[in-house]
Formats: sequence, C-alpha cells, structure tokens
Amino acid sequence: MRLGITRSAEQLRDLAITAAARGITIVPVPVIDTCWVDFFWPQELAATPDWVVVSSAAGVRSFVEGCKALGRTDYLDLRYAAIGEKTAEALRDQKIDPAMISSHAYGEALFEELVARHVIPGQSVLYARGAEINYDPADLLASRQIQYYPVICYETISVKVDQQVVDSFSPHDYVLFTAPSAVRTFHRQFGVPKVRAIAMGNTTGREMAQFGWPDPMFLAQPDISTVLEQIACV
Repeated sequence: MRLGITRSAEQLRDLAITAAARGITIVPVPVIDTCWVDFFWPQELAATPDWVVVSSAAGVRSFVEGCKALGRTDYLDLRYAAIGEKTAEALRDQKIDPAMISSHAYGEALFEELVARHVIPGQSVLYARGAEINYDPADLLASRQIQYYPVICYETISVKVDQQVVDSFSPHDYVLFTAPSAVRTFHRQFGVPKVRAIAMGNTTGREMAQFGWPDPMFLAQPDISTVLEQIACV
C-alpha cells in the first residue's frame, strides 16, 4: 500500500519508518510549503501580552525567529498556549514550556478552552498565526473583553509536484491532505484525485466537498500520527 501525504520527506521521516514496518510506503506530496514573514511588534501592545497562542509548529518557529530578528529576548518569558502536543513539542524544542495545551487539535477549541479557563477580561492575547487561518478568534475574544493582537508570521505557498508522483498511485492507495490549502493546490494541479482522499480535520474535508471530491475519509483525530491505524482498519 502507498500512502501519500501533503508534506515534505523531511517532515515525514519518522512516520515513514513506522509505516515501512507495516508494509506501507509513505510518498511525500508536498503541494504546499510555509514561508516565514517578517513582522513588527504591535505598536498598540505597550507591555508584553498575557498569552501567546501558537497553533502550529510553523507558527512557533516563525514567531521565535521573528522575535530574534527584532532583538527581543523576552519571548522566552512569555506564557504560551499550544494547539495539541505536536505544537507543544515545537515550543519545547525552543526551550519554552507551554503553560496550556488544548485538549483538541482545533483552533476554535483552543481559544474556547483558553477563555473558559485561563484568560480574564482586560488581559491580552497575541496570536502568532499564518496568513490564512481556519478559525478567527476576534469575535470570541472581543465578547469577553480580551485584547487581541494577531501577528502574521508565516504564509503558505503553493509548490509544483511532479505529475509522475501522482500517477504512481493506484485507486487503492491513499493520500492524506493536511490542510485546506493543500486541497486547493492539489486540485489546481491535478483535479479530483484518483486515490482515496483522507482529510485531516473538518475544514479540510469541507474544502474537498467544495471541489466535488467524492466521499473523503476523515481522520478520527486531526493528528497525522493516527493515519496508519485508521487505514489499517479499512
């Protein structure tokens, strides 16, 4: 069995080893990549924020690199909320211990949990985010009288994939799409996939539906590490 995933070979190295032991070949289909964006510290944020929210490993890396470029060393002293364990691991790689890890790997769930348990009215939240996001917390935070500072520190870019890579899949293989932007880019390049498409999350699945992709599968959890178990049960 071949399992394509819309990430680079470097990002899939550990998963490829585990998959090989199960007789599954991981095929990188990197139709998207992330690019760091230079940012400025919000001028209206006089003091340091009460919380910094990061919703991806790319957000962690780009925020830290951006702070270093600005000459800010206080990023190590801030209080961070992470979406899921993978993002938390990215924080720890930067010598940052997350103060909160969301119970569910969805942006909306992260912010709802944050305001319900940790942030009080009058406090501030800085969101180190991409240029495109699946959930905008602006209304939620405003309704709780929480100051909100979105900082775009990376963007997703399209990558051209060799047609031969896509042609190597049979109708019995799978491709896991990790983001709505991966669906859009794949569709522009190749149209409706001839393999069994898997959506990592509801927003990715909705993007597939908009393009008329038939009957996509959904990961039970939006965590790439669970895909091997899921396809083994089919």
